Amino acid sequence: MGKTLVDRMRMKSKHFIALHLRLVAFNLGYLPGGDKPIITESETTLKALEVAKSIVVPGGLISLVVEQNL
Repeated sequence: MGKTLVDRMRMKSKHFIALHLRLVAFNLGYLPGGDKPIITESETTLKALEVAKSIVVPGGLISLVVEQNL
């Protein structure tokens, strides 16, 4: 899925400011005040991280904030 997403982004590149980013940030957990059944899942997070690796520039950053909601 990650490669497909990047391919689609490249095909529609005129709609995007940049395909190569200096920072990709993830905030994992529940959206504060959001719908509790909607959570981040490991499978989709790993796919998104693969995409982030492919679009972040060399020396760029990937930031993960992980909140454990009990």
